[in-house]
Amino acid sequence: MKISHSYKLFAVTITLLLTIIGIIVFKALNIQDDVIRSEQHRFRSFLLAIELFQSSEDLNLTRMARSYVSTGKTIYEKRYFEILDIRNGKQPRPADYTSTYWHLAGVGRGPAIAQGETIDLQDLMWRECITQQESKLRQNILLAQAFIAITLCLVMVIILHAFRSILKPIEKLSSQPAYRHG
Repeated sequence: MKISHSYKLFAVTITLLLTIIGIIVFKALNIQDDVIRSEQHRFRSFLLAIELFQSSEDLNLTRMARSYVSTGKTIYEKRYFEILDIRNGKQPRPADYTSTYWHLAGVGRGPAIAQGETIDLQDLMWRECITQQESKLRQNILLAQAFIAITLCLVMVIILHAFRSILKPIEKLSSQPAYRHG
């Protein structure tokens, strides 16, 4: 076997190996990009699920309803309906709307951050291309949340009505001269 023939065989082998390595690296980079997109999707879906949970059950709606009923301050009622309007896409979403937004915004102060787009939480979830199973779970959650929101509204109205009906006789009684001087 001549050296030139061995050299050509060696060159072809090296070229073939480099081509195979190049293809493998290209495929690995594509797979890495797919993994990054998948993780970003998972993270955005997780944030939406957290928002869905905290907008009603954990902190926001329940806390605002409880605060409104216990104090009678209308700012809590206003915030309650703001939360619903943002979630339902009737009001612009705050930019970087996180679970701590309502704590940072402060009761009685203006919005803490700039306003974003007006889109409901359900449409944001559809944007993330959720699976059919996730879609069914989301529908059940949204129905439960609607029930919770309606129930909280009714509770606020009933308790405030009862509170006011109790206060009227007390105010009437305390305004009579026999009770003013003790």
